Amino acid sequence: MYRRIAFFLLLVPLTWLSTGCASVQPPTAVVRGADLGDITGDGLTLKLDVMVSNPNAKALSIGRSSYGMSIADVRILQGETDTPVKLPANGSAPVMVPVVIRWDELFRVKEALVKTGGNVPYKIDGRLGIGSGLPLIGKSSIPIEYAGTLPLGDALTDPMVLLKSRALRDLAAKILMGLRQN
Repeated sequence: MYRRIAFFLLLVPLTWLSTGCASVQPPTAVVRGADLGDITGDGLTLKLDVMVSNPNAKALSIGRSSYGMSIADVRILQGETDTPVKLPANGSAPVMVPVVIRWDELFRVKEALVKTGGNVPYKIDGRLGIGSGLPLIGKSSIPIEYAGTLPLGDALTDPMVLLKSRALRDLAAKILMGLRQN
């Protein structure tokens, strides 16, 4: 009798795993673009617009996400942020990932900023944390990548922003001196 119960208790999960889990698929993410957000005396925020698709019959949640940013092949920052978004079953949802860049982090690539007049190409990579509750996916993450141009030239022409940050004033002076020498 106990053998039959034990066999039954093993058979049900195995049957479920062999039929239900074969169709579990990882979510996908596409970065649709990036917009310049707040510009303050401390730095600026770049907002990544990511569309995440969930091909599964169960809703998923996105939680903690990580990112890194490189300018001129120099890694200038790494960070994490909470991106609480519920992905509908068999659907998609936009996720906004804020990338916070401090002015002093940009000093590490001042030569590239001078060469480009402040509008410098960048690359961002990272991972969106997924908490699924689904077998075989569990807690995982989705990779994201994006490349664009950071429009610092615009920030450097705003006198109110320049007044708030000594680091930005120094950066602006170096960029402007570099432009005059070229």
